[in-house]
Amino acid sequence: VLSGISVIMLIMRILKALDFQPRLGLVTRTVAKAASDLTHFAILFAVVFVGYGFVGVQLFGHQFQDMRNPSVSMQTLASMLLSFDPTLFHAEMTHALGDQIGKFTLDLYIWSYMVICYFILLNIFLAILVDAYAEVKESMGGSHSVLQELVAVFSHGWKRLFGSRSRFISDQRLLSALKEQRDEHITERGGTAQMRKIGITTLSHTQAVLLDGGVTVDTLDMMKFLERILPHGDPFDSVSPMDESGISLSESPDMDGRQSGMGHQRGS
Repeated sequence: VLSGISVIMLIMRILKALDFQPRLGLVTRTVAKAASDLTHFAILFAVVFVGYGFVGVQLFGHQFQDMRNPSVSMQTLASMLLSFDPTLFHAEMTHALGDQIGKFTLDLYIWSYMVICYFILLNIFLAILVDAYAEVKESMGGSHSVLQELVAVFSHGWKRLFGSRSRFISDQRLLSALKEQRDEHITERGGTAQMRKIGITTLSHTQAVLLDGGVTVDTLDMMKFLERILPHGDPFDSVSPMDESGISLSESPDMDGRQSGMGHQRGS
């Protein structure tokens, strides 16, 4: 038993660990997004399900062994909900009630249970998951697949080790250079918030940035680097990082959906 529980817990940890990649983490993010609605749904479903379980004990428990107590009765109802095989319960339940009124009571019990729990509640459950999935899928934007990210990582590593330094600069070297310039100008510019505002205002009107030495960096890649070297919550922050057009660094379109790690080409 403990081994089985350990395996299940390991699977849960693997699913949680895969959350770092947008597409691999789709399942966990969908469940997390729908957690509030699923909690309220579970309460409603439990009320209906337990209620039908106790009614089944009262109606059929005296002659039908599969409804002899509430626990067994709810197990039988779960089997009915998932399989709906009449051979498992119909004959015994009909015999337990006996007369014509009893047959009408059985039909009313079975069909009301199936309509409420199967056709209504289970479809609401699916609708909650589908809505959460649609929101998570939309928030992913143009995120790359696992294969594209692996190609980008290996390509960047190859260029970093064997590429020409005159035409390629790695993410690590670029980030280091930006941090050095930040340290030089942070006090002159009035803190990180002011520097973020200046950077966003400048980048919002350009397609690419040409650095010293002829290095050309895509605008969205530069925004991601600024996000790393000028994070929110700095004690020197005094100005909201937003320009006149309302574009903020953390809300820049497709900023999270683009792949860093591709390196940057030097201009000719």
